[in-house]
Amino acid sequence: MKIMLVSDRANFSTVDVYRGYCNAFKQEKIDFEFYPLHEYLSLYSADTCFCQIIAKALIPDNQITHVLFVSGVDVPVYVYDALHSHGIKVGVIATDDPHSSRPIYFERFKYLDYWFSNEKMTLDLHDERICYLPVAANNTMPFYEDKNDIPEKYRHDICFVGSVYPNREKFLEVVAKWAENNGKDFFFAGHTNYVREGSKLLDIKHATTIDNNETLKHMQGSTATLNLSRNIYWHPYLSKNARLMECIPFSANPRMYESSICRTLQIIQDDREEYRDYCGDNAFYFQTGGELIGILDFVFKSLTQESMDFFTNTMFEKTLQSGCYIHRVSRLLSFIRSRDNKKIIDKMDKDFQAI
Repeated sequence: MKIMLVSDRANFSTVDVYRGYCNAFKQEKIDFEFYPLHEYLSLYSADTCFCQIIAKALIPDNQITHVLFVSGVDVPVYVYDALHSHGIKVGVIATDDPHSSRPIYFERFKYLDYWFSNEKMTLDLHDERICYLPVAANNTMPFYEDKNDIPEKYRHDICFVGSVYPNREKFLEVVAKWAENNGKDFFFAGHTNYVREGSKLLDIKHATTIDNNETLKHMQGSTATLNLSRNIYWHPYLSKNARLMECIPFSANPRMYESSICRTLQIIQDDREEYRDYCGDNAFYFQTGGELIGILDFVFKSLTQESMDFFTNTMFEKTLQSGCYIHRVSRLLSFIRSRDNKKIIDKMDKDFQAI
């Protein structure tokens, strides 16, 4: 088995997932091929890149047996078709389930041998191609062994990096107002394409998007990170929602793992069960703006440094032991091998019955 891993075309968001898996493959000293689509698109046309992916996979000397796409939403159907028709096994590492799933993958789904979903509820579809593969942190973090060495530009009281979708706007405005009233530094970076005119957020954002490495540095230098899930009932590109199914999502987003590996206290919107399942009493949870204000008051006015260190160190150790990409790679390879072996066994059974 030899896998070629293809990144998404975006220069942010999904690149951290691609890099995470690349680093984990290298740490495990596994012979893999990589295709950084997000970088090659600055050199070649999109069609040239897609033809290169097909050619690289099909050249016998490369010995590629599997091609995995990170996200894969923008990869044309003909790429999946060409690989599939030539016997290459194809899979997708979904990065935004339950948004980027069957409604978007519909034409591609029939070509997939594996669908690695970061949303546990996708298992309810009872499709044997689906493997629940949670998001993760990069275990080469943190950037700074000692928080005292973190440059001043990365030091904040509260940090949030992410797109301001409609369900996030009200909570971010609550934090912005609280920080202003209490003399605290609120670092916020993310695109505000859907923010209403007159919002305070338009005045305080530091950038539209920032590289994931920069994101992690800001998170590591912050006292607390704000984690807001994305609302599955809303999607900017579709007239109807892009949910995979009628469900309440269970699984956490990458920020939970990244905050943990950065040793940063987590303040989390309490809308997905995995947050509490994973963090337990080592994080703070809110459902309303009033609860969020209460948590901010407690964390910055009453919580002792000793308690804060206990929470953050506990989550750091847990994630280092079980929540990094190196752990996800082991699960990914195990699933591929089990699926491939099952196909071989099923074919042998079918051939035997025909005798």
